[in-house]
Amino acid sequence: MFYNYKRGISAIECIIEIFSVFGEQSLTKTNIYKWYNRFRLGYMCLDDDDIRTGRPITATTDENITKVEELVREDRQITIRQLIHDASVSSGTIETILHQHLGLRRVCSKLVPHLLTLEQKNRQIQFCRSMLLKYSKAYSRRHSEVITGDETWVYFYDMQTKQQSSKSIFEDEVPDTIPKRFMVVGKRMFAIFFTTRGLLEFVMLPAKHTVTAAWYTECCLPKVFQAVETL
Repeated sequence: MFYNYKRGISAIECIIEIFSVFGEQSLTKTNIYKWYNRFRLGYMCLDDDDIRTGRPITATTDENITKVEELVREDRQITIRQLIHDASVSSGTIETILHQHLGLRRVCSKLVPHLLTLEQKNRQIQFCRSMLLKYSKAYSRRHSEVITGDETWVYFYDMQTKQQSSKSIFEDEVPDTIPKRFMVVGKRMFAIFFTTRGLLEFVMLPAKHTVTAAWYTECCLPKVFQAVETL
């Protein structure tokens, strides 16, 4: 199995090869995937006794715990493979230190379109409260007739996914909130309009054009009015 891994053979191909030669009773798929994962983490010892449940991990010393903690604090996105290399301990020791001694967990950052200042957040809250207060005692359905809209760039490709932005945090910490970042390979501007029921209409700005009052009045509003008539 280790030979196949070093040859670049995938776990699926390794399973097919082993089953074709030794039969399906020789080794379970779960064990093959487990060993492949350990190989990827840098664990190259083939002695099964070294990974049995309950075997004491002698490398979990105060010195190693301190070293791993320093490495994580320096780079919250450091990988298990990097920790194994930098701390010179096994993957099992790293896992024990991270989860049992340091109480670390791997979380994804929360992606938002924009990072607002405290003043901007308060302004949005105050506006929403004023709108709720305005219509809270009304018996008409006028609030459902309100149409709101905004402009947004739609990018062809996200540079960083949530998983790629994941990092290790301690028990008393919360995940980061970061703005979405995009690789500039192409984008289009859209004006999007909503009602209380959801999406009403969207209009794409032609390439190499700018947002102007004329574009709104001549292109966007006619489509919005037409969409309202079909409600």
